[in-house]
Amino acid sequence: MLPPYEASPWLGMGLVLVGGLLEEAGIGARALRFLDDPTDTPADVMDAAARTAWSSPPMDDRLARIEALARRHAGWFDALLDRLAAVPEPVLGLSVWRHNADVTLTLTRRLKERRPDLLVVLGGPEAVTFAGDLQQPWVDAVASRRAESVAVPLFRAALAGRLGEVSLEGVWVNPRHGTPPAAPPPRLDSPRIPPIDYTRHVALVRGTPAPDVPFLLSLGCPFRCVFCSNTNLYPDLQFREAARVAAEMDQAVRAWQALHAGGPAPHLSLTLCDAAANAWPAQFDALCDAIAAARWTTSTALQAMIIIDGRITPARVEKYLAAGLTRPFFGLETASERLRRRVKKPGRADEVARALETIGAVGGGRMQVSVNVIVGFPEETEADYRETLDFMDWAIDLGVISELGVMPLMRMPDAMDLGLLATAEGPIRGYDWRTPTPGGDPRVRARRFLGVFERFGDRLVVSSPIPREHLIRRLLPELGDDEVEAWLDRHGRVSTYFGAPTAPSGDPDRQAGLSAEDDGEAAPDVAGEHGLKLLLGELLRQVEASGGLDGWRLHELVPAGDGAVALFAREGALQAVDIEPDVAERRALVRAAGFALGYRGQWQGRACEARPEWVRGLAARLEALLGGGGGAQSTR
Repeated sequence: MLPPYEASPWLGMGLVLVGGLLEEAGIGARALRFLDDPTDTPADVMDAAARTAWSSPPMDDRLARIEALARRHAGWFDALLDRLAAVPEPVLGLSVWRHNADVTLTLTRRLKERRPDLLVVLGGPEAVTFAGDLQQPWVDAVASRRAESVAVPLFRAALAGRLGEVSLEGVWVNPRHGTPPAAPPPRLDSPRIPPIDYTRHVALVRGTPAPDVPFLLSLGCPFRCVFCSNTNLYPDLQFREAARVAAEMDQAVRAWQALHAGGPAPHLSLTLCDAAANAWPAQFDALCDAIAAARWTTSTALQAMIIIDGRITPARVEKYLAAGLTRPFFGLETASERLRRRVKKPGRADEVARALETIGAVGGGRMQVSVNVIVGFPEETEADYRETLDFMDWAIDLGVISELGVMPLMRMPDAMDLGLLATAEGPIRGYDWRTPTPGGDPRVRARRFLGVFERFGDRLVVSSPIPREHLIRRLLPELGDDEVEAWLDRHGRVSTYFGAPTAPSGDPDRQAGLSAEDDGEAAPDVAGEHGLKLLLGELLRQVEASGGLDGWRLHELVPAGDGAVALFAREGALQAVDIEPDVAERRALVRAAGFALGYRGQWQGRACEARPEWVRGLAARLEALLGGGGGAQSTR
């Protein structure tokens, strides 16, 4: 998978799954890592990727733009091309997503010029949705449906020099390879998920800023949320035994430990790529029990998207925490019961509320949920929108929400129910569609999107994968540059693309509200807080990896004020350490490397250990990382 990468890991489950299928069939394959640091992508390349990802620019414009960027950043593109051209294998398969489609196309064109013998096969989500865009003269084949079903026969034919004879459902073969049989291709069902050797994959994430390995508990989704594409992409449900997935995780963690035999292994995230990990609660319970029983010496965290409704019980919260699931993701989308029924979201809003109360009561702050909402459903009234905002106000007050993501409803040609936007005008993909309904005006949708930042941005990190400036200028063209810049200065420009966010600039006191309910009050530099959180997270992971935490592990990092609270856990105990930018007037236990450090006796009602000498030791290690080893200055 070529860069640029989104917030999701660069090593996706699709690569792992296809690799396992090929290996089971006796076909040798390996995954490539193209960047030593997956975040190392030029900012304007990422900006171009965002423009393609969230709209529908003409293909000619996209290719012209990426070619210009390839000339501007010749060194970066040439390094990727050199790695591609150096592969000894005769066939190259690339997973194409919307955000990396343009880079993939320009690099494969250049690759074909240098290595005409190398067969290039494209697949992935973009091949499913816009296969025609990828059927370029320099591409040999495109798998546009259920790649796991066609991967083995397709690659086998390519290796045998018989691409022209391929007749597989959803597979396009470049006509220069010959004319396929006239008979219609047979329908291929998804094969069972094969055994996967994680040893090779774990080695690929060594040295990355946030090591993350993907796993699959179940393939497909039992729900039919109308705006989602999961069920269209994976119509067949396939369940796996929890014990088998736990064994794969155990193999991955032990391989990770073996890679770092000379010292403590860095923190490793184990990410479930299921559409809803606890869709079948007993299955997920069994996996969590197995993870908790493993007792790895390496610090790990379980990452998963879960459903928060009646499935959440006190016993399950304890199971999830024991398994390391402290930061689950949950798609609330809307708290309007009328809209939830319309878009077929599982769980009623009152069930979600009771479940969040259970998480707060049992977790005591140990579990923090990242929540997403969607604004601008066609039928969303102002009352529906306010209902969602009021619900989030209440949920944030519970102390169980770590981050709020917001999206305007995207129009996508592979959505579960195209009837939701069947009468919409505008591009077939993007957020600028129009319908004669309460949420169908792009200006209304934009102001609701911006209103989420304005209402909650001073309480927690509010994020979106959509660059805000793009959306504002496209959907609110009547706004002047000063108004747009003032809003961006106040609320930030950062998207959730994989990499450090862009901090806002300019005068923070300028009037900067663009939503209908703006009150004109100044808001903190949330993008700056988020950037500080990313920096501190990486620094503390380095300290942890070096064994500098004396057995404590970084449990959570929560933005607070103009700094953050770092929570460290060990054998059920908790420490809460304040880390803030050093200001002369600020009281601190110790100052180091531009930071002021202190500690708290409790966090969200839970008692925390007070270890001043430990905090001083942490400060000294931060000083060694950032300040050249000059030591830390104690202040009280």
